[in-house]
Amino acid sequence: MNEKKKPETTETSAAVTAPITPVPDEASLNADLWATTQISPKVEESLVGVQTITTVPVKKPRSGQWIYINPDAAWRREVYALEVGEIEKETWLVHPSLFPHLEDELSRRLLVAYAVKGGGTCLWPVKVPVEGARANGWISSAWEVINTRSGRWIKIVSNQAVGAYDCFERTVQKAEPRWPSKGFRHLFETAFHNRFITSLDHPVIAEILGTK
Repeated sequence: MNEKKKPETTETSAAVTAPITPVPDEASLNADLWATTQISPKVEESLVGVQTITTVPVKKPRSGQWIYINPDAAWRREVYALEVGEIEKETWLVHPSLFPHLEDELSRRLLVAYAVKGGGTCLWPVKVPVEGARANGWISSAWEVINTRSGRWIKIVSNQAVGAYDCFERTVQKAEPRWPSKGFRHLFETAFHNRFITSLDHPVIAEILGTK
């Protein structure tokens, strides 16, 4: 039996040589130096981390304190509020359904977000003027500040002689502060998660009405 002859194969070997990387000249090195040493703000921002807010003060700005009022209407909310305490007043939110029962105790407030120099975000519970009520210099001057000086670094000083706020603006304005990344709703809920009255049976209401 004749065996089939296998076709002859020719093996070729080629030497694999690594490409030679040319040594860059001085001009190329200088070009790389220029391109690769540019500092990106994102590098440092990534090290800052995410701010976790656990406490949000609800109070008017301290006299003489530098503040920045957020000009965005989305960082404000009108509510029914109750102020509790003789010296250190604490602001409580009250469900709107309770207003007919607590009309004399409640007041409408506009919660306005503002930042303070050195860090921190607060809510200013500004009293909403009542139509037909006697003019109040503290309330009207506070609204004047909010309407005309939001989005600027300002200092509010109590002027007892005239019964109103004086406002001073920085000659050289600094950058806008960084606002909490989770937005106004998170700020709002953090401030009032344990200060929200939904029933007339609440201990705070019972104490005010003398039914405790």
